[in-house]
Amino acid sequence: MSSKISELQVLKSAAGYYIGRTENGMPYDRRSDYFINKVDAEWAMSLDKYQDALEGNSSNGLNNYNDPHLGDII
Repeated sequence: MSSKISELQVLKSAAGYYIGRTENGMPYDRRSDYFINKVDAEWAMSLDKYQDALEGNSSNGLNNYNDPHLGDII
C-alpha cells in the first residue's frame, strides 16, 4: 500500500487544534503549538509561515510563535 501524506491543514486532538499533516488519514506530524480554538489555528495557518518552513524557505524555522495575534496558543 502506498503512503499518502496530506497538505498542511488544521487538525484536532485531545490537546487542542494544531497545524499538521496526515498520512493515510492518520496523524503524521504537527507543525505548530496547540491552539484553543480552530479559528486561531486557521488564522495562523493563513500566515504561510508554516508552509514556508515546511519547504525550507523560512529562516525562522517552525517555532517562531511570538506573534501577538496568537494569544490563544496553549
